[in-house]
Amino acid sequence: MAEADEASTRRSARPICIPILGMHRSGTSALTRVVNLLGASLGGNLMGATPANPRGHWERLDVYDLHQTILSELGTSWDDWRSVDPALLTGPRGQTWRARLAHLLQAEFAGTPLFAIKDPRTCRLLPLWKAAVEDAGFDMRPMLTIRNPLEVADSLNRREPIRREAAIRTWLTHVLEAEHHSRGLRRAFVTYEGLLQDWAGTMTAAARHLAIVWPRIDEPITRRVVALFLNPGDRHHAYPMTRLPEDALEEAAMQVYAALIEASKQTASDGDVSAAFDQTTESCRALLDVQLSKRSMVIDMDSKPADQ
Repeated sequence: MAEADEASTRRSARPICIPILGMHRSGTSALTRVVNLLGASLGGNLMGATPANPRGHWERLDVYDLHQTILSELGTSWDDWRSVDPALLTGPRGQTWRARLAHLLQAEFAGTPLFAIKDPRTCRLLPLWKAAVEDAGFDMRPMLTIRNPLEVADSLNRREPIRREAAIRTWLTHVLEAEHHSRGLRRAFVTYEGLLQDWAGTMTAAARHLAIVWPRIDEPITRRVVALFLNPGDRHHAYPMTRLPEDALEEAAMQVYAALIEASKQTASDGDVSAAFDQTTESCRALLDVQLSKRSMVIDMDSKPADQ
């Protein structure tokens, strides 16, 4: 199988783009660095380390800036848990963003066999990315990073004040949109826990699902550097699956999380995985729609004049 994956990578006439998808504080930075250490280019112009992420963000500043511009022009932001209408990404402004993104990718990665791009905002804009990557002449093979939503909520709150329910809704929006819009592509689901506990096994399985080979995975020095980089102590919030949810929203999020863990095993075809995921998350999506309706009502009430 490894030989077939290597042959597939080498035969590819087009560079392979690996978007690292996942909610903020889900381990996307750690996964991106590991992918980089195993041989995928990240290009230049990278965001530096911050107190909230001392081991580095490993994401491009130009992609971050473009995403911020797009979300702002759409009247939304990374922590707005309302879904982005894909139709808004295909109109006149969408065509402009698509051309800018394709140009950015071509300018940086033309002739690069394997590269990765990371920004959690990509989850919200994946239809645009799919079109731009195709325009640039590359193949897209995403990796979806999965972490317990309760851990994500607490990690977010540690970084900046954000209500737990808002964090969980935002997590749901990110993972549901990333899963849905990545269908039909070669993709891999990677749990943050699995990456920390057994990075070699996790990344070997991911390569199999992506039909690629990591250029440096067998190098002893690479294995030592990856092992030094990944520190289980960086996982400051860890909750077992047996922890009981406190409300319907947490219960829905944990059901989605369980479905994503099953998807990470990928013992069935991708179509079967998607069908099973839909069956599991149907009620969760309905709950999120109800929450969205409630939010719209609050926004409408807030916008009324004070004398009404």
